[in-house]
Amino acid sequence: MTLDRYYGYDELKIQVAMGKLILNLMNLTFHPMVAGSRFPMHSHKTYELHFIAEGYGLLKTPETSYQLGPGTFYLTGPGVLHEQINDQAHPMLEFGINFDLRWSRKRTPKDSLVIDAEIDEIFQTLMETKFWYGEDKFDSCRLFEGIFAELQNRYVGYFLNVQNYLSQIIINTLRYYNNEKRAEYSLPQKTLDDKKYRILDAFFSQSQLPLTLASVAGQLGVSSRQAERIIRQYYGQSFSGKLMNSRLTVAKRLLVETGQSVEKTALQSGFSSLSYFSKCFKRLVGMSPRQYREQFRAASSG
Repeated sequence: MTLDRYYGYDELKIQVAMGKLILNLMNLTFHPMVAGSRFPMHSHKTYELHFIAEGYGLLKTPETSYQLGPGTFYLTGPGVLHEQINDQAHPMLEFGINFDLRWSRKRTPKDSLVIDAEIDEIFQTLMETKFWYGEDKFDSCRLFEGIFAELQNRYVGYFLNVQNYLSQIIINTLRYYNNEKRAEYSLPQKTLDDKKYRILDAFFSQSQLPLTLASVAGQLGVSSRQAERIIRQYYGQSFSGKLMNSRLTVAKRLLVETGQSVEKTALQSGFSSLSYFSKCFKRLVGMSPRQYREQFRAASSG
């Protein structure tokens, strides 16, 4: 992507949710600087990230000065005084994000995969570090280019991509001034309900075998009545209804993909007899197994 003029987006209402922490985008810019130009000592009420894509310059704070060049970046937090001076021969091309932070009032869902410890770490890092200068190790300028490409092309899903790019840029920044330290928390583990649903999916995938409500209840570690309730909650149908649909799904696949007899298909699908299989198939599918096979063969050959 080629950016050769100023781009600024201060009218966009973009928020990035990290659990209960909300990053509110105030401004997003790509700024080709004028040779020798300077921004006098100033500060903001919000956070501002500057990534230098090309060119050279000087960053000054009341305490010291920093050389700016390709691949350098700096962050200034609320109230941090700074001045930027552009090189006369090679002025800078700069990406910038201006944002503030707030806590969402919405309650975090109990089943959310967002870890409170991670959000607290991000928030505390930003609160405690109001200024940072360093070298870009994560190719963050590429992420900025991705944002501007999304905003210009506006392909389906571009809003989500912009949010994801912004999240990556902020997290990369935090890793710099956390010195890439290891997290002291672990990913969430599956709940008992998650495991139950995995057991159910594995159970019904064996629909060609003799299966009973009592056997699945035993695998779930609950009573048959509780197992029936869990199955209805997960699949929206009873145990017998789910088992029948699973067996018919297997039968349809065998009818289409193999040339074996209908009787063999019935037995491999878990039905006790050909007559019972044919009766159930016609009632639920609307045609006989042979008609179903012939219909799909005719469709594929046509």
